[in-house]
Amino acid sequence: MNDTAQRIRFTVLISAQNFPYDQAIDFLTPRLSQQFAGASFQKIDGTWSADGHLDLEHYQTGMIENGVLIRLSVMPEQQEVTYQSLQNTLQQMKNTLGLPIEWIHVETESVIAKHFQLD
Repeated sequence: MNDTAQRIRFTVLISAQNFPYDQAIDFLTPRLSQQFAGASFQKIDGTWSADGHLDLEHYQTGMIENGVLIRLSVMPEQQEVTYQSLQNTLQQMKNTLGLPIEWIHVETESVIAKHFQLD
């Protein structure tokens, strides 16, 4: 089987000082797999400025934070409901795990997805 289709890829960055990666993945795995058939996770380290949400010429020196990068793809007509679902799921994760997170970075892009099955 050769499956080719237009998809919307979501890339979600979540970070905080002392981010509990394993706990976050344990929380997200059943929810994202049930909602979207799957997602990929990647441990990340990054630096984020406290005033990064503002449109400035220069920013404060950022703090190093660790976290998770999540990627998932959906059909184009599912883009808005996926965005809302991610907001709800990540708010639940913040509340359940007691995470000091205020901002979530989300990017979307149009991609072509292809799948093939191995024997």
